[in-house]
Amino acid sequence: MKSYILVANFFLCTSILQAGESHYVTTPPDVVVAMLDSVDVTVVDMVVDLGCGDGRIPIIAAAKYGVKAVGIELDSKIAAIAKQNVKRNSLSHLVEIRQGDILQMKWGESRQVVTVYLDPELLRKLVPVLSRLPIGSRIVSHQHPILGWAQGQVIELRRHKLYRYRVIQKTRKQKVCGPRGCTYVDVNYKVIEGY
Repeated sequence: MKSYILVANFFLCTSILQAGESHYVTTPPDVVVAMLDSVDVTVVDMVVDLGCGDGRIPIIAAAKYGVKAVGIELDSKIAAIAKQNVKRNSLSHLVEIRQGDILQMKWGESRQVVTVYLDPELLRKLVPVLSRLPIGSRIVSHQHPILGWAQGQVIELRRHKLYRYRVIQKTRKQKVCGPRGCTYVDVNYKVIEGY
């Protein structure tokens, strides 16, 4: 119950940008929860929000699931607001906000849950970055599919759409020939697919 009070408290204390300053559109709190629930976030996951805006997705992830979370935001003013929101909610031990370019993102070795609410053009540019995610990672995109990737079930919540993807390992047989003849070996490869 405490996490819900914390999340509600966050929305009461969120800093508001003046009209014309905002470069992002926020995700409603119930949609954030649906995004995270849809990809089965667990305490072993690291949640990474690309284009984190005011920090609400990492904050809700930490408050509701107890996970470590990172928000990446290009705009230094908006990143500063996100950092204030993390501090106001006493989640600095779980949430880190970084000011930086999401197209330069480097992933760790452990599986991650990546959330995005970006326009289709930026999602297209992000494909090579997301393709480097480790096996077991999941991606959830709010409102826009990631073009070129196989889609799975589209989750609809009022007028919002969620697109889920996962990074899995597949195996295929490959023929290998040498001086003593040919044999087949298993070759592992990574695939990102909708689910």
